Amino acid sequence: MINQYKLSAIKDKGFGIIATADIPKGTLVLQSTLIRLTEKDWDAIKGNIIAKYVYTNIEGNRKVHFLCLGDAAFANHSNSPNLAKKFIVKTIPNYVILTSIDDVKNGDELCISYTNPGYYDLT
Repeated sequence: MINQYKLSAIKDKGFGIIATADIPKGTLVLQSTLIRLTEKDWDAIKGNIIAKYVYTNIEGNRKVHFLCLGDAAFANHSNSPNLAKKFIVKTIPNYVILTSIDDVKNGDELCISYTNPGYYDLT
């Protein structure tokens, strides 16, 4: 997979992911390894800076937390995201895939929804 993005400073957000080429809808943009956290692990880090790099998935009726070890950790939130996330958690290692849900222009920030379950792909 050829990177079509770069990590960059984003005003008022810290770091984020910027498209370095036009990206067609449906393109797998990146994938990152995840480490599943126990409830004890999550309790120890929530509220700390490392919690910024945690993805939360819904499994059944409970939330499961994962520490992200790759570039996907830098995806910022948007109420109108241009990336969907898909959790692959039945394999070792676990990972998250970010795929474009719209055509993205070179220079656009690549964002996910942190809160809207409609943007989760739980298949």
